[in-house]
Amino acid sequence: MPGFDPCYGYTLEQLLRIAPPPQPWDFESFWRSRYERAMQLEPQPRLTPGNGSHPDYDCYDLAYRSTGDFEIGGWALIPKRGPVTRGVVVGHGYGG
Repeated sequence: MPGFDPCYGYTLEQLLRIAPPPQPWDFESFWRSRYERAMQLEPQPRLTPGNGSHPDYDCYDLAYRSTGDFEIGGWALIPKRGPVTRGVVVGHGYGG
């Protein structure tokens, strides 16, 4: 993808110097509540053929329902040969 800069112009050294914000006071209870709500729903995952192509993988679009009836999307690459032995999830953040 031309022009895509996941570092937003920062060098590795600059990125490593960024300090995280303090943990919110309700961090654990917030995420525990999110987890409990997510475990109560049926995500209804859907794989549909994607537009990408790769010599070693079949490319699919992936979508599923999350809490609040919010749809989450992504991509799945499945090997064309051999068994699937592991899965990797890569998160990219919110809009960048």
